Amino acid sequence: MKYITKDAFTSISVIEDDMNQVFHHQWSRNVYKNEIIKMKHEGSITEEDLAVAKLLFRFRFATIEQLHEAVGTSKDINSFYSRLQKLLTYRIINKFMLSFNHDDKLYSDAQQFYCLDIGGQHLLTHFSNEEEVLDWFYIQSIVTSEIVAKSLMVFEFYNSFMRTCPGKIAYFKPNPVIRLGTKTMIPAFELTLKHQTQIIYFVGEVLRKQEVSTVFRDKALKWNQLINTNTWKKYYGHDNSMPPVLLAITADDVSASMGSRIIHETGEIANFRVTTEERVKKPLYEKGSFLRYLPEHRQLKEIKIRNFEPDNMNQ
Repeated sequence: MKYITKDAFTSISVIEDDMNQVFHHQWSRNVYKNEIIKMKHEGSITEEDLAVAKLLFRFRFATIEQLHEAVGTSKDINSFYSRLQKLLTYRIINKFMLSFNHDDKLYSDAQQFYCLDIGGQHLLTHFSNEEEVLDWFYIQSIVTSEIVAKSLMVFEFYNSFMRTCPGKIAYFKPNPVIRLGTKTMIPAFELTLKHQTQIIYFVGEVLRKQEVSTVFRDKALKWNQLINTNTWKKYYGHDNSMPPVLLAITADDVSASMGSRIIHETGEIANFRVTTEERVKKPLYEKGSFLRYLPEHRQLKEIKIRNFEPDNMNQ
């Protein structure tokens, strides 16, 4: 496989390490900011277009299916694709394929991934309250294929939450920065959930197959420092007496088992749950959407997390 085709993109885990991004158009600062602001003011750029830009700013990368679901558009997927093509011409968004070669064009059968472009930054600067967009620069979209895959997995998880219990999600932020003394850790996401009268915090990690036996042990030590000391109170303690629950998303059950052992033995963390790319497609309150590690048996058990049930489920 020289590049990922649409037919070959059966799951996010097919994205391999060390693949190259091949963009639809070259990056350029010569994007007419005033023209974009005028188009939004006059309605040529719509609220749905703005929503696309916001999502790509928050999650960095997305497939068309992820954007189509998250925006909640009434357009069918083909009409939505046509609209994204228009946003490409406005330089509000860009797109790319992943290839093992240094190609100079996108192939028509390649799987396409979307990201924000400079015109999108101009749009969000004037028509959103995303303060951090002022610090955004297009170089943030040029990354390794591993980062692309992790970002897509976080977006997939977010969409699953919004399908399952949208009214309970108080806050969801990808890639928050957490200071651990002189060290820094960047979880895949943090989530604040409203459950009855409780506020429950979760922090998330995406674990790729290739990381299980390498860098994940170092990450587990950082999770230990956050969750098993008072450090968590700095970020999650103002209205909560319990440390955040760690959620780990893995490629498959094998990775989930190996990662769980590392979290338990190296990170010494008791309160964590794991899921997989396939399991996260279910309603998140169903048994089997998440797994709990049983250290005495060194195996995983399918469980239900009732906190993720929608408020009206038992009415």
